[in-house]
Amino acid sequence: MLNETFALNRALDRAGIALPPNHPHIKTPASSSGPVIKICLNVKGAIVRCEGVVKENHDRLWTYLPGGTSGGSFPVIRIAEPLWMVPEKHEESRRAKLSPSEHRATLREALKSASPRPFSKKTLGMLVRLRDRAQKLANVLEGVEEDISIVRQLCDAYARVVPESSKGIPPLLTNLRNYARQWLEDCDDMELDALDVLLFTASSNSNKKKAQLALDVDDIDSTIYHAGAKERVTRLFLGHDARHTPSTVKSVSRSEPVCAYGGAIALQAEPFPKVKVPVLGEVPLFSMNADAECNQRYHRAGHELLPVSRQLVLDMQDSLEEIVRELREGKTWRRIASEKPNGSDLLIVYVDGQPDISADVADLFGADTDTKGKQFSVVASTVCQALDGVRQQTPDCRLGLFILRKASKGQAFVALSETPSIEEVIEGTEWWQEAAANIPLGAPMDAHVISLPISDKPKERKWLRPSAPSPGQVTALLIEAQKKRSKKQRGAAFGEVLDLMLQRHNKAQAAAGHILSLCLQHAGHLLCGLGECQGRGKGDRWKAYISEDRRIALRTVSAIGIALYTLGSRKEAYMNEAAFQVGRVLALADRLHRCYCVVVRESSMPRHLIGNAAFNAALDSPEKALAILAERIRIYQGWGETVKWRSGEDEESKAIRIAKKTLSRYKPLVEKLHQQGIPNSCTDLMRAHLMLGYLAKEEDEEKPKGEDK
Repeated sequence: MLNETFALNRALDRAGIALPPNHPHIKTPASSSGPVIKICLNVKGAIVRCEGVVKENHDRLWTYLPGGTSGGSFPVIRIAEPLWMVPEKHEESRRAKLSPSEHRATLREALKSASPRPFSKKTLGMLVRLRDRAQKLANVLEGVEEDISIVRQLCDAYARVVPESSKGIPPLLTNLRNYARQWLEDCDDMELDALDVLLFTASSNSNKKKAQLALDVDDIDSTIYHAGAKERVTRLFLGHDARHTPSTVKSVSRSEPVCAYGGAIALQAEPFPKVKVPVLGEVPLFSMNADAECNQRYHRAGHELLPVSRQLVLDMQDSLEEIVRELREGKTWRRIASEKPNGSDLLIVYVDGQPDISADVADLFGADTDTKGKQFSVVASTVCQALDGVRQQTPDCRLGLFILRKASKGQAFVALSETPSIEEVIEGTEWWQEAAANIPLGAPMDAHVISLPISDKPKERKWLRPSAPSPGQVTALLIEAQKKRSKKQRGAAFGEVLDLMLQRHNKAQAAAGHILSLCLQHAGHLLCGLGECQGRGKGDRWKAYISEDRRIALRTVSAIGIALYTLGSRKEAYMNEAAFQVGRVLALADRLHRCYCVVVRESSMPRHLIGNAAFNAALDSPEKALAILAERIRIYQGWGETVKWRSGEDEESKAIRIAKKTLSRYKPLVEKLHQQGIPNSCTDLMRAHLMLGYLAKEEDEEKPKGEDK
């Protein structure tokens, strides 16, 4: 991802955004693994007090972590083993949900029968190795007269309570084990969970929480984790590196390596740093495994394979960390569905030279509009308005867009990299919304409408019509389609949907055909089932489709409309074509059959209504399906023509009136089909038309009632 982060760095530089200093060895500890407890040591290394660190203050913590996590970090250290062993009889009581007073009493009781836990060689060895890291940290901070100099005091205190040998338990752990018992009586209610993890929580399961200890000095008025401390330590490390690396080389021979991005300066002489990004965790800017046979032909790996100046590497790291800051979610980054089964990708989007525009640009491409309560059209309007302002100032401005995907633990790669122009994005967004409306949406434009009842809350349901989905939502639909077909196959790439949105003439047609095919294969059964639910009116069949299923159906209908629009099939034409009319015939047959069952069979419904029973056959051969339907519908048609009209408000009277209205539409439709000619086989375009016709209904048709019963 070096090329992408290099371009990002230049974009931020052109925008005049000052990046906070970062050093690959100075990190903010991960807070997801468990609670953080601050342990304050005096000059002799004795524990003076403990306190829990609230999550809001985690960003002030910093730690020295060179060469990956395997060697441990300092002064924030992770103890993977609990301090005490608890008899099995106390485990069940500790797992229950307890009030603070009950929790404290349970911990006291457990401590009475607890025994000291023997620590593993791994933990003891890690604590000993941290002496070296503490010493290196102290050396870098040597001679510093500002308040960060107290870090040296902490390093010295740590050396006093952790011997150079891993034989025996270090005094630090012994002191902590004893002090934790005392802390149980003094800690507040909010700190009980952290203390529980430290004292007792077993770590045999890798998913268990593990306590992190943030070592600090014993000074009420000072702390090594004060605001700005991480930045000061980072600057000191950067200055130390500058003093201990070769100066800039002004002239070199052809055999000497130079930076791949220009300039003959001091190169990166160690593995490229890892950057903690949302969704994926820590990923290196660049890496290549030297042990992999396919890489051995180069005789180089990692930083040796690609020479880049050390300063530029740090700038790239800073740029990536800046663009994925938490407050930028939705603006410059967001999670999207991954082609990799059961995975998520990280989408990064920025405006070259103006990455700080207020609009949610990233949400334009992957917004979860349903869950965020925002329609894509609203997001699109805001973003396009902001982008238009940028275009007026800088006509040639472009968007930087790339997707990072996890390859394996600690490894990621660029799955897609694009630089569309602002004009392409604005025009593509407008086209996308126009294409999404290429379906029956009802008055004032259409005589038919597609809508489904959605229940977000019990007893609160509303009828929703399809609306424009985001490109990310279409991608998610297609990926799910491939999962249904084979877990080994992958769905359509986000880039394919982007080709469609930006109407790239050499790719859009192929993308539309593929997307239409996947939608039909994946959602055909869902759309068929929901169409029959509409034909049945009320009944238990609706319970088989939760609200999310119905939302997926609406998004699929919109995606089908977009694909049809790209392929030149417009609703003004296809709604008058044979395949769409066949779908309407099947839907009307369902309604007539349902009315017959209400009156004649006392509301006893068969497993499938006759239109739905012929639906799958119609997808292959409409002519054969309608021939079978014509034989089966005669009894219901005859009943509808001869049954007497009733004016009452009971269910049977209503059913009779609906049956007669249905027949008044059914007969002319069948006659029109015979005049047009009923196709003997179906293409994907015709199957899409048939599905839309089956789902569509005239707006004066009675809406189903009781669908959530």
